[in-house]
Amino acid sequence: MLTLLTTIYIGGILILLAVIASLTSPFLRKVSLNAEEDESSSGQNQTLPGISIIIPAHKGATFLEDNIPYFLQQQYPAPFQVVVVAEKGDTETEDVLKRLSIHDNLYTTFLPMSSRYMSRRKLAITVGIKAAKYEWCILTEASCRPDSDFWLASMAATMHETKDIVMGYTHFPDEDVADYQHFQHFSKARLMFRSMQKGHGYGCHCTNLAFRKSVFMEGNGFLGNLQLIRGEYDFIVNKYSTEDNSALAITPPCWLTDMDISQKTWLNNQLFYQESRKYLRGSLRYRFPLLTDNLFLHTSFLVNIATITYAAIIHNWMLLGAAIAAILILMSWRTLSCSRALTKFETHIAPFKLFFFQLRSVWTNSRYAIKHHFADKYEFTSHKL
Repeated sequence: MLTLLTTIYIGGILILLAVIASLTSPFLRKVSLNAEEDESSSGQNQTLPGISIIIPAHKGATFLEDNIPYFLQQQYPAPFQVVVVAEKGDTETEDVLKRLSIHDNLYTTFLPMSSRYMSRRKLAITVGIKAAKYEWCILTEASCRPDSDFWLASMAATMHETKDIVMGYTHFPDEDVADYQHFQHFSKARLMFRSMQKGHGYGCHCTNLAFRKSVFMEGNGFLGNLQLIRGEYDFIVNKYSTEDNSALAITPPCWLTDMDISQKTWLNNQLFYQESRKYLRGSLRYRFPLLTDNLFLHTSFLVNIATITYAAIIHNWMLLGAAIAAILILMSWRTLSCSRALTKFETHIAPFKLFFFQLRSVWTNSRYAIKHHFADKYEFTSHKL
């Protein structure tokens, strides 16, 4: 049997551990939606730049036909163009582009037949950027569509003279994607927003990224990771983002909706990220808070569950009450902080799921890491020799 003093000590430690585990939540680390908007409002006389929207056509003709008109019809007072890069000989895509050619601001270019030492996606992006008429380029996907007719103007409002890279936000249709997938996507995107705001951009989880053409070309584009098939958004941010040249455009008018909700695409994105992150600088600085968060979260949860079980067996009701109080503190605080963060991004998930999603996340990521470990490494590279 435990003495009264020992019971009080153990109960106090449980509650303290629950508080610490709650305070290490990544959702308590501030990401400001309005910081860049406030900056832009201080310079309302800013001249809006010409912009080239770069869209590789690899996701197929259906996405192009459904989504490209949303870009072409943007309400933007300055010049802009949509540059679509397609595979030569893809007749279905070519037919769609011919039908869309009535728009004067659509420019189409085609890939060369061979790209032995460079992925087709990275080649398409590079070709599109070279063809861009304007200094500012926005890279996105054919599966994405703007949530607003003023998406381009909202993105442009953060393109100040001192900035070279602007990261935007994408989300999925609410009704077509599982809550846990919404949670995972939002969690990763928010962590990368946080790293950008802290001045050390790690990567880009969203297919909504603006940057200067001159910065990309003068830095030799994707040189340093040409061999990898994917990871282009991550590499642009990781390579070219600095403490002072980066901004966020994550208020709702800046959002895109990604209509590609297939599980195959989702899984491929997770596996390709497992490969590309090995080449990203600043991985320790980015991942250490995640490791700390998961360590405290799981330690507190498991210790409390074990204590509740033990206290019930030995009929120590004071210890049982302390353990229950500790786990309620942990669950309620973590749920509240996560729910508030999600609400700011108009992502609606039932609160009772959020704590268990946070517990599940590390195991899901571990499963992706195991799948990647046993995958054929040639699947991730364009160098097949």
